[in-house]
Amino acid sequence: MSNDHDLYHIEGLNWAGLGIVKVNEKVRCVPLTKPSEQVRVRWHDAGWGRWIGERIDHEEVRIALDTQLDCEQARRCTGCSLRHLSTIEQQEAQAQSHLGALERLSLRTIANVPFHWLKGAERSAYRVRVTARVWSKRASVSLSTHPKEQEPANAVSHFNDYLIALRSRWGDVIDLSKCPNHPQRLRNLVKACTRWINHNAHDLNLSQSLENGLFHLARVSIQAGGGLPQWLILHFEDFSHRGSLKASERKKRLEYARILISQLKFDELLNDHPTLTIYADAKLQDQAQSSLSIRHIAGPGPKLWSCERGLPFVARPPAWLPQSPGTLESLRGIVARCLWGNLPNENRQSKDIQQKTSIFELGCGIGVLGIALVLERPQLNWIGVDLEPEAIACAQESAVLNQVDEQVQFIAQDGRRALAENSEVISHLIIHAMRRPLSGLLALAAHKQIKSICYLAPSAPSLARDLAEDEAYHLDALYFIDQMPGTAQAMTIAQLHLK
Repeated sequence: MSNDHDLYHIEGLNWAGLGIVKVNEKVRCVPLTKPSEQVRVRWHDAGWGRWIGERIDHEEVRIALDTQLDCEQARRCTGCSLRHLSTIEQQEAQAQSHLGALERLSLRTIANVPFHWLKGAERSAYRVRVTARVWSKRASVSLSTHPKEQEPANAVSHFNDYLIALRSRWGDVIDLSKCPNHPQRLRNLVKACTRWINHNAHDLNLSQSLENGLFHLARVSIQAGGGLPQWLILHFEDFSHRGSLKASERKKRLEYARILISQLKFDELLNDHPTLTIYADAKLQDQAQSSLSIRHIAGPGPKLWSCERGLPFVARPPAWLPQSPGTLESLRGIVARCLWGNLPNENRQSKDIQQKTSIFELGCGIGVLGIALVLERPQLNWIGVDLEPEAIACAQESAVLNQVDEQVQFIAQDGRRALAENSEVISHLIIHAMRRPLSGLLALAAHKQIKSICYLAPSAPSLARDLAEDEAYHLDALYFIDQMPGTAQAMTIAQLHLK
């Protein structure tokens, strides 16, 4: 590795918003930099053979950058990688990095493919969902020097002061209660949850030796903002046994977890946040991955929520709402445009809208997209598939609430298998992709002669790898939605048609 404080040229930004430099013919990343900048860098070992750079500035430059960032944790935070750029610079950087990743990984020329930026929800109306570990404050210091030798689960067993945090690029962990990029409402909730965890550390088994095989609070998930119900999910885990367990021992341990969860008290937390709904689950790290399913344990029961158009929907963990309600309106419009507008044979597409048309939605979640579009186009026959049974249950309830249960069908099944087994003629396909490629899906769609696809990906690389697998579909247009300002979280939407 080169010496600390060497001067490097930033060649560009990757899709995660990190500056790219070449060191000994290998690509390294430096956060909070701009293309073509010359910066001095101190390197930190990120583990697994990876290195991450910390920019070293003269005092005047450092003070100016810190003032712009307005966050004491920003330099080592894994989240706000674009916070040092203006709004226009953020869009330019994201467009350049996402299009570059698409062209490089898809093995296609996309220079002539039109792309558009879509407006998401207003910053104050963002729905924020975070999942973070429970860390010991003292352990977070030792983790920075030995990141692979000590896991948070072991760390929290020896100290009495805990926080809800994310792993940092280097140094201390990132305290979510201090993150200025999150709405104040979420930060207040994180602070209240942190106080509750510290006051109940003994009951949560944070102060016990994990060698005793005790479940302990390992992670929390929090949802707040965007006009949605506030959720807190407590995730308990038992890391004491990673091999196989007898059925009787699994049952015994899970019963212990059930009793532990049932005895927790939330008066203090609910006094500060009376609308907070609290859930919990428990998981063994044994070979069978045995678990207690998520359950409502305190606070008001699951509530309905409404999108910007006033449509009621049901959502409860583990079925999350994938977007902020304001962003869903932009998403609904662009999906309709991908499926029925600006495609070859426009007249034939218009006839499809008037005729009975079957739409297959893979990864439909709680059904918000399908229900909204069926209400606009009652002639549609909508089939939504998701692997999460609770999401399908929510979608079915929402369909009844919106009186479209005759036009929509929601199925809990693997999406690729459901598409392969479906006997109906599918004219349009909507794909909600995850970060891993959906291997073979485009080839299956081409085999079934599905003429148009709207592909929604959480990042450009996941879309690119699927496009590289099969060339049966032409890429007509790309759309990007900035899901959270200051970060590189831009949803990529592709409009495809069968060649």
